[in-house]
Amino acid sequence: MRGAKKFGIFIDAIENGTARIMPDVGPVFEIPAQLLPDSAEEGSEYILELRPKEDRRMKKKIKKLMDDMGDICG
Repeated sequence: MRGAKKFGIFIDAIENGTARIMPDVGPVFEIPAQLLPDSAEEGSEYILELRPKEDRRMKKKIKKLMDDMGDICG
């Protein structure tokens, strides 16, 4: 996928509803534990993928504009 980034993470600790994450590269960071999969526990490893969120409204707007152009040009 264009613009996507994947990297490994290690769940170092889960305490008081916060998970401490150690990525393959870069500094340790924390996230709310509720964002983890239900099976996540300390010592688990995962692949984290970050990708742009699709904007469905924009896709609909572009489709409508293209349909309108087809009506004008066709």
